[in-house]
Amino acid sequence: MGTPEHDGIIIPIRGSQRAECVHLLAEDLPDVSDSAEFDAILQILQAEFALPDVWADVAEAYYCKGRPDLFRQVLHLLRDGLKEAGVQEEMEGNTEAQKREFRRGLVRVYNMLGALATQEAIKFKRAEDEERRMEMWDVAKHNLDVADTVVQYAEPTLLNKGWMAMNLSAGSTWKHAKYLFNNAITEANNRGGQNLMAMLGLAIHAFHVNTPAELRRARKLLGEVIRRHPQCPAEVRVGFGLCCYRLGEVDRAKAAFKRALVLSRGNRFAMLALARAELADAEPDEYLDTLDRVVRMQTAAYVQDEKDPLALVSLATYYLHKWFPVGAQAVRVVEGSEKVELEAARGAGDRPHRLERGDLIRIGPVFTCRVLDVVDVGGKGAEGR
Repeated sequence: MGTPEHDGIIIPIRGSQRAECVHLLAEDLPDVSDSAEFDAILQILQAEFALPDVWADVAEAYYCKGRPDLFRQVLHLLRDGLKEAGVQEEMEGNTEAQKREFRRGLVRVYNMLGALATQEAIKFKRAEDEERRMEMWDVAKHNLDVADTVVQYAEPTLLNKGWMAMNLSAGSTWKHAKYLFNNAITEANNRGGQNLMAMLGLAIHAFHVNTPAELRRARKLLGEVIRRHPQCPAEVRVGFGLCCYRLGEVDRAKAAFKRALVLSRGNRFAMLALARAELADAEPDEYLDTLDRVVRMQTAAYVQDEKDPLALVSLATYYLHKWFPVGAQAVRVVEGSEKVELEAARGAGDRPHRLERGDLIRIGPVFTCRVLDVVDVGGKGAEGR
């Protein structure tokens, strides 16, 4: 469900010889459901037998204003009104072109209701909300099934069913989501168009499969979305960079993350992804400087959203692991022992640092040790065991 800027909404007046219409500015729509102005708008829509597309325009304007409750109220009034005798026939018109326009608008309405229910279902993540979450999934499925009966295999319905299946988080539904996204792309190709949202859905599916072949496929799909729509959200470039990172293309990944930050300053997903890539690619003599930058980015992401799991995990990893790169010449290992001794008075870049009992130290790219004791070795500095 998109959120475009609405310059105005036009409601044609039935039977007007001069094609007169009522023109509404989206920003002037009343925000109170029980106001006389809100009731007047609904009465105009009903009296003029406005097509479903017009009702959808009004509802979408309310969604863009942050009022999903009024969005739902407008579309429910249309849905309930269609059950009254003669209303649907009046809206449909007489010609085949008019009937097609009516059906297309009706598909849009039910898809909007289905998409909103899907969004609300995703918000219920706690175990105690399971009943409410399943209720919203049922609402979403019902509306999308109705849309499918109006026009079978319509692109919006295939797309929204795909996102619904993907968010159910079950293996079989993910496979079904892939099938639906592929069909949406096929329908788009048949009309000579494109469906970028379906391409994003396929890219997410491929990324989670997480094999080299599927990661390359996800990278290709995301690159195609960026090429066709350069002003796409910065998160698309973050996804492209994550594919590159998992494929071992760290420099390319960092370039994608930095570009995302240029397009969306302070984007926390880009900052966290760049922090991870910078730290993984840090040279030993630049590690401490890199660590300073990484912690600043992680902290900035945390400040934006203190409940963001990615930001919390990133900061927790930093605080739990003090990673001091240690040269091989400073490590002593006794054969058969599970302990190592290392001179740890200086770390990366010959900067002194202080070890404490309980700290975790990474030796090379693989081995991690916990400091059991810190002793002074003849004025040579601290030694960790």
